[in-house]
Amino acid sequence: MRITLIATIIGSALILLTLMFAIIQLRKNVDQALTATIITRSQQYRVRAFLKYDGAMKCYEHLVSENVIPTVWQKAIQPALE
Repeated sequence: MRITLIATIIGSALILLTLMFAIIQLRKNVDQALTATIITRSQQYRVRAFLKYDGAMKCYEHLVSENVIPTVWQKAIQPALE
């Protein structure tokens, strides 16, 4: 009887520890997601500010048409132009 009680208490404590660990990890994930969002917005703002000049936009469009700009960069730049 005592062993069962002790095992139940230990099991419950371990479940609580696991739950606390999961909450801490979720908070870290939320913080990382918010940081990534802030960085993305900042980059889009800078891209918009740079490409607002007519010559810069024409140059970008020319480089895209010549397939000089990597697709990964285009995917990062394109949302800033919308």
